[in-house]
Amino acid sequence: MSRRTESLTVGQMRYFALLTATILAGCTSNQYATEQHDRELAGRGTGASQRCIPAQPHQNFRVADNDGHILLYGNGRTVWVTHLEGFCGFSQDDQLISDAWDSQYCSGQVVRSFDISRAEGPSCVIGRFTPYTQS
Repeated sequence: MSRRTESLTVGQMRYFALLTATILAGCTSNQYATEQHDRELAGRGTGASQRCIPAQPHQNFRVADNDGHILLYGNGRTVWVTHLEGFCGFSQDDQLISDAWDSQYCSGQVVRSFDISRAEGPSCVIGRFTPYTQS
């Protein structure tokens, strides 16, 4: 029995490298939200992301205007942005529920939703928080 060994041509190797890069790029999410995701972020500068932020009384998570995979928290000078892990997302009608850990919200926590049209919506894991601050 003879064994046939095939080698890839340079063109085939470039094709597979490009295909792999395209697939990997599709798996990563943009670290920063932009004005196109929420008009509330217009004119704000971004800071370094962090794992946890302090919980503020009478503040709730809310869904970004144009992207159900992004949540906003806070108001006033600084608005915190977090991307939901995986393919999880919420709709604008969802009421979001999350419990603070030690008076703070941290990446890895679960945010649940409730909508009056259904008993319970999805539960999603939040990511790191990026501050958007007015100068």
